[in-house]
Amino acid sequence: IAFIPDVIVYNKVLVSWARCSNGTRADALLREMKNSVSVEPDAFSYKTVLLAWSQQEGGAKKAASILQLMEKKYRSGDTSMKPDQLCRKAVATALEKDACTIK
Repeated sequence: IAFIPDVIVYNKVLVSWARCSNGTRADALLREMKNSVSVEPDAFSYKTVLLAWSQQEGGAKKAASILQLMEKKYRSGDTSMKPDQLCRKAVATALEKDACTIK
């Protein structure tokens, strides 16, 4: 019997990567989901990767690009992709943190 993970399983792994502040691994898993024929990332998937990037040192630009992607999907009619205040605050905090570490 082959195990085919669903979006819930993928999202649990994404949360684990976010807790470790590993945007790189979370982003790789999101790409895997996008390329999969069996699972489609949902708003929680994108938000979790955004949060992972926002916590990773130097990840502010990646977090901002995911926020822009979510906004684009929302404007295109996918109302589930509407970014919330947590997304915006995470990106703003990450941009501020990254600005402080630029030498």
